[in-house]
Amino acid sequence: MDAVRLVKADPAVSPEVKRALQPCVADEYPVDVSYGDLTRGAVDDLVVNVLTCGDMVGVGTYVYREQGGAYVNVFSAEEPRCTGRSTAAIWWCPSRCTTVATGCRARPART
Repeated sequence: MDAVRLVKADPAVSPEVKRALQPCVADEYPVDVSYGDLTRGAVDDLVVNVLTCGDMVGVGTYVYREQGGAYVNVFSAEEPRCTGRSTAAIWWCPSRCTTVATGCRARPART
């Protein structure tokens, strides 16, 4: 899966994040990709963290579920310092910590 192409084609991703998503060195983009069972689907979901080049600070986190042969965005968080982890299905952003499956707020201590 080409995570950079997926994020750039996603209408839910802000133009600011798309513009910022440029290679840091040669063809190496500042993205962190992982897979995990977040939405209880038949296959693992794709988690893409978009980072800054210099200090690797998160600028956006996106979760995609495979549906009908394509990946569909099921969760987005675009805040500075936002990162996601598929192992715990928890995203920590400065203003909130959210679980993907329920969309409800959770405590950061649940790591």
